[in-house]
Amino acid sequence: MAYGSVKVDSIVTSTQTVIVDDFVTPTSTNTLTNKTLTSPTLTAPALGTPASGTLTNCTFPTLNQSTTGNAATVTTNANLTGHITSVGNAAVLGSFTSAQLATALTDETGTGASVFATSPTLVTPALGAATATSIVVGSGVTINASGIITAGLDLSSLLREGVDIVAGKLSDNLNINLEYGMVFLFTTTETTTSTPNIRYNSSISLNSVMNIGEAISVTLITTAAAAAYSAQLTIDGNAVTEYWIGGSAPSSGGSSGYDLHTYTIIKTASATFAVIANRSKTSA
Repeated sequence: MAYGSVKVDSIVTSTQTVIVDDFVTPTSTNTLTNKTLTSPTLTAPALGTPASGTLTNCTFPTLNQSTTGNAATVTTNANLTGHITSVGNAAVLGSFTSAQLATALTDETGTGASVFATSPTLVTPALGAATATSIVVGSGVTINASGIITAGLDLSSLLREGVDIVAGKLSDNLNINLEYGMVFLFTTTETTTSTPNIRYNSSISLNSVMNIGEAISVTLITTAAAAAYSAQLTIDGNAVTEYWIGGSAPSSGGSSGYDLHTYTIIKTASATFAVIANRSKTSA
């Protein structure tokens, strides 16, 4: 028996056959072409690929396989669990604030607005060991990678300078490494003459860290003794000509207190220096 009703316009005799191929029976397999189903209930159907349709008020199951198709518009919140992988660029993400973006992240550092590469404004950042070709400070003051300041430097408050205090004699510590500073104090009383060697450190020469036309000032303070003084100087291990204030090199040291040897070193050419030297005593 077929489902539905059959309108019979005439009496069917025993020798006539009613064709029911166009009816769906409980056990039949049918192909429906251009049929309209009004409010059907389909149990676990294999729908194939529908050509069109409106899925209003439908409940969608969890999508656990690849899903493809044209872009869709979600008009309410979409709860997405797990990672979302996108092939291609998302041209429009909608608008949200830096605070909302920070809420979505789990490994951010710092607070405030999102930062991009060009001209960001950073408020009290902890920069760590920053690398740059130059840094502009204030109104046009530039510090380059070698630490050279251009456009002037205004020091309107306390200026402090480190002193390398050496528990020994200059004559026992002839290499003056300027990486430690420009002023050196030797606390042990001198016993003999000495020829200090000015350099940046054991592997970097002073010549390599100075440009032609630059000058530095180095002060060596020794614990005085009459037989102890420095009449010569070397730079990067090479002898130089000293031009002594007063016209002559020292020939004796002070009897007590401290002796100060001050050197103004001007680089005039590669590995060539003009040295203005002065020795002053705190005793007779």
